[in-house]
Amino acid sequence: MVFIQGEGYGEGAEYRTQGRRHAANRAYWGRAHRDLRSRSRTGRAADGGGRCGHGREGGAKLEFGWVRDDKERGAEASIAYVPFGGLEIELGYVRTRDPDPDPSLWAHGLGVAVKWVPLQAESGLSAGLKYEYERARVDLRGQSDEIARANGVTGLLSWGLASGQHVHLNLGREWVRVEGENEVANTWGVGLEQPLGERLTLAAEVFGAEDARPDRQIGLRYEVVDGFIVSAAVGRGSDRSIANVGCAWEF
Repeated sequence: MVFIQGEGYGEGAEYRTQGRRHAANRAYWGRAHRDLRSRSRTGRAADGGGRCGHGREGGAKLEFGWVRDDKERGAEASIAYVPFGGLEIELGYVRTRDPDPDPSLWAHGLGVAVKWVPLQAESGLSAGLKYEYERARVDLRGQSDEIARANGVTGLLSWGLASGQHVHLNLGREWVRVEGENEVANTWGVGLEQPLGERLTLAAEVFGAEDARPDRQIGLRYEVVDGFIVSAAVGRGSDRSIANVGCAWEF
């Protein structure tokens, strides 16, 4: 994950296990995972069935954003490309800082995603599938860096109304490996988009994973000019606040 025109509110769902986890795991899921998709789509968690570049073959999209997850803050960027109809390939990077430890910890995340949406419609049902691979590294200052890796598959469903509203449903499964330990979780996300004008859209979402409390987020997306979008969102998770601001350029 910032909301991108025609894409719904986000992708996948953030996964957090119960109890305390090491800084690498927190940093990874806190930002590297939920964006490497949250990007300028800033912190979305329920991906719709749209494509970048207004859905054109050869279209592309650049996204940049600032994100906050509890005390963790950072920046993220991504680029996506449509090689042919129905397929989108995306590469994302995120860098965050957690000031809570002393000295503070820096996390770096890199991810790649492939989204295939064979069924697309402005009104009615859109459906597709998304695969993601992500890798996050935490600088432990004087110790060996901690590495987290994840693979995820998510089914994407969207329903559009003639009046402009869209409802998005994501159901997925993720496999995570951190320092030799493996975890598996089923994930989910539900998003709603409500147009407030020709260029302004209100978006809300709830997302999470099994055995974990869900996160909730609400925000606005505004298309300044054709293809250039700014967005912002705030939300609450498990005893923490989340926020993001971003922009996207589709061409």
